[in-house]
Amino acid sequence: MTELKPPGDWKVEPLGKFFRERREQASDSEYEPLSVSMAGVVPRMANVAISFNGENRKLVRKGDFVINSRSDRKGSAGVADRDGSVSLISIVLEPCGIEPRFVHHLLRSTWFQEEFYRWGSGIVDDLWSTRFQAMKRIGLPIPPVEQQRRIADYLDRETATIDALIEKQRQLSDALRTRRRAAVLARTGFLGVKQPASAASSEPWLESAPSHWSRMHVRRLFDLTSGAGFPPELQGVTDEELAFYKVRDLGRTDSYGRLGVRGHDVV
Repeated sequence: MTELKPPGDWKVEPLGKFFRERREQASDSEYEPLSVSMAGVVPRMANVAISFNGENRKLVRKGDFVINSRSDRKGSAGVADRDGSVSLISIVLEPCGIEPRFVHHLLRSTWFQEEFYRWGSGIVDDLWSTRFQAMKRIGLPIPPVEQQRRIADYLDRETATIDALIEKQRQLSDALRTRRRAAVLARTGFLGVKQPASAASSEPWLESAPSHWSRMHVRRLFDLTSGAGFPPELQGVTDEELAFYKVRDLGRTDSYGRLGVRGHDVV
C-alpha cells in the first residue's frame, strides 16, 4: 500500500480511535429493518433475501456507520439517518469524536474499500469479512473537526449535483425511448389506431394494431433452422489437449465431481 501523506495539519490515526463496534442485538419488529447498499443505509429493499429470524439482527443508531461486509468493495456502506436493525453480516460502527458526514464520504471511498478488503480474509469477494479487531488498525487521514465539516459540506453539495444530473439523464433516456417507440408505431401504421376490446393481447403493443390486420405465428412466415453447431465428428472427443464433453456426461462424474468418459478424466 502507498503510504498516506496527508496535509500538514492532518494526522494519520487508527480507525479504532474514532469508532467502537456496536454489537447490540435487535428485532425487526421493534426496530425498522434496514438494507445496506450502494445507496447507503436505506429502508429494507424489496429484492433482498429476508431472514426468518427477525429477532436476530444488529441494532443501528442514527449517525452510526454501517458496512455490508459481503459487498463493501461495491461501495455498500453509509451513515444511518435513523435508528433501525440490519443483518448480522453488517458491521456497525459508532463514531466517537469525528464528524459522521465526513465519515460517510471517507469510508465509502475506493481507498477505504481496498483497505477493508486487504485487512480481511475469505474465499471470494462475496464471502469476505474483516473483523473489527483487524479493521481498527487501519490508518485514517483525519483533519481537524472544522475541516471535516467543511469537506463534508462541499462533498454533500457536489454529490447532490451529480445525483441530480444522473436523474435528468435517466429521464431523458426514458423520454427518448418513448419517442422512438412512437416513431416506430407511426411508421408501421399503429399510432392512433385503436383495436376493439375483444382483441386483447398479452403483448400490449399488439393491441394498437389496426383491426383489419391479420395475426399469425412467426413460424408461418419463415423457415427456421438452427445455427451451425460443433462438428459432430469432434463431439465427445476426450483424449485431446482440451476434452469435449457433452451434457449427458454431467451424469457420469466420479465421487470427486470430476467428469470422465471412457476412462478419461479432466484434471
